[in-house]
Amino acid sequence: MVVVGLLVTARFYEHLPVNLPPCSFKRATGIPCVACRGTRSLRALASGQVGQAVKYNPLAVVGCLISLLWLGGYVVRRGSAPQWQMPARWVMGITIFLLLGNWIFLILTDHWFS
Repeated sequence: MVVVGLLVTARFYEHLPVNLPPCSFKRATGIPCVACRGTRSLRALASGQVGQAVKYNPLAVVGCLISLLWLGGYVVRRGSAPQWQMPARWVMGITIFLLLGNWIFLILTDHWFS
C-alpha cells in the first residue's frame, strides 16, 4: 500500500504546496546518493513513462515492481504468507548488489541530469 501511496503522491507532486529539499549528500560530496532522482523516477512511473523512470533511478522502478508483485501475491493468497523462504545471506547479498549497481549507474549518468 505504501508503494501505491508513493505513486499517487508522485503523480500529483507538482500540485503539492511543498518541495523536497535538494540532496544533502550530493551537495556535500558532488556525487549523487543511492536514492537521487528517485522522486523524478516515481513521477515518471506514475505518468506511465517507464523508460524515463528507469533512466532517472532504476532501483526505484525495480523496488516498485517487486513491491507490487509481493502485494499481488499476498492478495491472491488471501492474506497468507508466501510459501518460500530465501536465506538471509542471499537477501543481503542481492540487496547490496542492487544498491551498489544502482549507485554506480547514478554516478555514471549524473552528467545527463546536471
